[in-house]
Amino acid sequence: MRGFEHFIHKHIVLDKSFNIISEKIFDPSKDRAYSKHDISGYSNVLFVLSICNLHDTWLEPVKLS
Repeated sequence: MRGFEHFIHKHIVLDKSFNIISEKIFDPSKDRAYSKHDISGYSNVLFVLSICNLHDTWLEPVKLS
């Protein structure tokens, strides 16, 4: 992405009740929009939010086995 012009601000992982499990805030001056989260102990489905300064927020369900 192009510095401060267009960047991912945050990734958030939510449980099936939409409680926050983990989040990562990015600094557009030095970070890539990449994050790892500890989801051990969870099953069924989780939700992942990506928040972009230009394109708002995406919510994606992730089915776990």
